[in-house]
Amino acid sequence: MQSGEKVKNSFFSLLGKSMRLLHEAEHTDDNFLKRCLVTSSILTSIYCLEAASNSILEALDEKVSEKDYHLLEKFELVLLNNTDNKIDKGCKEYQSVKRLIQLRNESVHSKVYSKK
Repeated sequence: MQSGEKVKNSFFSLLGKSMRLLHEAEHTDDNFLKRCLVTSSILTSIYCLEAASNSILEALDEKVSEKDYHLLEKFELVLLNNTDNKIDKGCKEYQSVKRLIQLRNESVHSKVYSKK
C-alpha cells in the first residue's frame, strides 16, 4: 500500500451494525428475535475483526496473503512484525474472541447428521 493511499474498509460500519444489533437484542422481549439479533451481532463482530485484520495485513511492509492465516493468526503476525511480542493466548480477551469465532464457525459450518 502506498503512503497516503485510501483503502475502503468496512470496519467501522460493521462495528456500528454489530453494536446496534446487540442493543436491539437487549431491548426486545421476543425470544426468537433476541436469538436472531444476538447471532447476527456475533457474526457481524467477526466480520468486523476480519476487516480490521485484513487492513492491518495490507499495511505490513512484507506482503502476505490474508488467505494464509486464520483471523487470530493475522493479529499475531502483525504484533510480532512490529513489536516482537506475542499475544497472550490465555488472556480472557483472546479467549473471548476465540469463542466468538467458534460460535460463528458452528453457525456457518454446521454439521449435518442423519438419523439411523
